[in-house]
Amino acid sequence: PTDPYMVGKDGKYLYVFLALKGDTGNLGWARQAQATLEETAKALRDQGPFPKDLELRFSGSLVIRLEEDAFLQSDLKTASAVGFFAVVLLLVLYTRRPRTLLLLSFPLLVGITFTFAFAELAIGRLNIISGFLASILSGLGIEFAIHLYLRHLEERGRGKGVDEGAAASMATTGRSL
Repeated sequence: PTDPYMVGKDGKYLYVFLALKGDTGNLGWARQAQATLEETAKALRDQGPFPKDLELRFSGSLVIRLEEDAFLQSDLKTASAVGFFAVVLLLVLYTRRPRTLLLLSFPLLVGITFTFAFAELAIGRLNIISGFLASILSGLGIEFAIHLYLRHLEERGRGKGVDEGAAASMATTGRSL
């Protein structure tokens, strides 16, 4: 529509059309623009001749993009947590030792946390591709620990002590890893 205002056919709705100048692909700018629009609209409602209970709704590509990003971030967090816990749970079930949960998951969690902290500082925000890093890193990051731990259990099964088993697993498996 060429007119920036339009009243619905039933007279109940007033539509206001805005064209924003800015980079809507930049989510930081988009959030700031949306917040400014909502604050301005609420201030006009509260200070103008409008009823105080006038309902305001916002729509358009900017709102949809922000909603999609919020859903994406939520889904990525869920997928990352499920991936991490699935890897660790499989190891606990395989070894049948609850201690495996602590021995393997804690270092993995610390490593992934440092990775995402670095990404936050260096890049600032994850996109849909880099958002799957937690699931991928859970699998790749625990691979060395799995081999070392299972080799250690094998050495312990042969009657070696904790220190001897760790030394043997590092000498044989650690070198090849």
